[in-house]
Amino acid sequence: MNDLVNIPCFCEAENMPGVLGTQLHKALGIRTEYRHWFKRVCDKLELREGRDYTTLVKNVRCGDNVLMPGKKIDHLFTVTAAKEICHPHKTPICGMLRRQ
Repeated sequence: MNDLVNIPCFCEAENMPGVLGTQLHKALGIRTEYRHWFKRVCDKLELREGRDYTTLVKNVRCGDNVLMPGKKIDHLFTVTAAKEICHPHKTPICGMLRRQ
C-alpha cells in the first residue's frame, strides 16, 4: 500500500471542497489530453456542471509573471464524482481522497 497517491480534497484557491480535474487526471496516469478525457468521462458518467463539478477559468502567467492572453480551464469535481471517476480505473487513489 506504499504506492497510494494523496489527492487533496480542498481547493485552497477557490476555498471549496473538491478535487481538481487536472490533478485527478495526472494521478490516474491518463495519457489522453485533459480536455478530451474530461469530456469523455463526463459523457460516460453523466456528470453535470453545478451538481458534480464546477468549471474554473484561470489566467495564465509565464515565468516572469507576465499575464498571457490565454486562459487555463480546470474543473473542481465533488469528492463523490472524483470517487466515481476513480472506480473503473481500479487504482488505490480512490481510497486516498480525503480532506487535508
